[in-house]
Amino acid sequence: MQDTDRIENLRQEMEDRLSQLRQLRDEVKVYLHLGSMELKEQWRQLEPRIQEAEQFSKVLTEASRGVVKDLYTRARALRDGLAELKAQRTLGKH
Repeated sequence: MQDTDRIENLRQEMEDRLSQLRQLRDEVKVYLHLGSMELKEQWRQLEPRIQEAEQFSKVLTEASRGVVKDLYTRARALRDGLAELKAQRTLGKH
């Protein structure tokens, strides 16, 4: 694979992952009002890093790829935890 193809593939992967990360950010904000203090603290620490990831994505390196991937994984886990908390509270109401 030529360098230009590799760079274009990396650029596309970064754009896709950032799009997914932004979607997770929006979902977390919807669920956050239900969250525990621990989950809210996790979000407080994670949210500024998402903005950093957007900056990292402009530099197409394996390191920036790793940063974005890690943040996506952490944001997804937080979103899942908040969704689970919401589901538990909804079940408790019935």
